[in-house]
Amino acid sequence: MADGDGYEFLKRLRAVPGHATTPVIVSSGQLAGDVAIAGADRFLAKPFRANELNALVDELLSSSRGTAS
Repeated sequence: MADGDGYEFLKRLRAVPGHATTPVIVSSGQLAGDVAIAGADRFLAKPFRANELNALVDELLSSSRGTAS
């Protein structure tokens, strides 16, 4: 990213009113342990298949719809 990294982006996103709970999937070729620090909802290791990403998106959308009031 030109103006920072994924950690910085997620930090900024979480600070925006209305986006503190926006579901975020982080993808990296590095280990998943670092992602927990970033506050992402899910981690997807690279390389990944489209069906893996689709499953995570479906999971997060389903859970966010179920918790919406």
